[in-house]
Amino acid sequence: MKQKLLLTLFLIFTIKSFSQDNKKNLFKINAVPIFSGVYEFQYERVLNENSSIQFGFGIENKTISDKDEFQELYLDRFDRNLNNPRNTEYTEKTFTLNIDYRYYLKSNIAPKGIYISPSIQYIQYEERFSADEQEIFGNGNGEFDFNKRLDEREFKLYNLRALIGYQLIIANTISLNPYVGPSFAFGDAKDFYNRDDEDAKGIVLNVGVYLGINF
Repeated sequence: MKQKLLLTLFLIFTIKSFSQDNKKNLFKINAVPIFSGVYEFQYERVLNENSSIQFGFGIENKTISDKDEFQELYLDRFDRNLNNPRNTEYTEKTFTLNIDYRYYLKSNIAPKGIYISPSIQYIQYEERFSADEQEIFGNGNGEFDFNKRLDEREFKLYNLRALIGYQLIIANTISLNPYVGPSFAFGDAKDFYNRDDEDAKGIVLNVGVYLGINF
């Protein structure tokens, strides 16, 4: 009876240890862009001992109608304030998609440890200012007219990234994954109301911290 009990406990422990050591899926959220209102989600799948693939997307949908906050944004964007504006509204939308390949250094076993990651990310960004601005001069009857001020711009970019990071797995369940790396972004920039269309490109620094679960 005692031997059967010990054998049963051994089998339970072995199965449990095997399942813990062979967790190949991670679901994560990027903690850094949350502070700017962008929510980025990632799914990582282990392919073998040294590599994995990660898919992700990010979304943001921000609206500001407070006049004082709108004026600050408008001043920063156009280097001037609006004269006694009303019906102010600012909207900002962001959508991202990414696919990353991760190679974990041979001293580690995926998904733990130091890795290098070539990655491509698609970014779509839209920004819109809308307000009615009071004319500086009246119409002679003590009343003032308001003119519509509207500006909208859009970016559609591809971001080629070269990242290095470290993924720590805590208690076989919680993942902590800081990363950093440069990238080259290129694509189109469009200002609808100034009718300026141009190519957008440049070097970008990518920094983030993923928090998630390993299952």
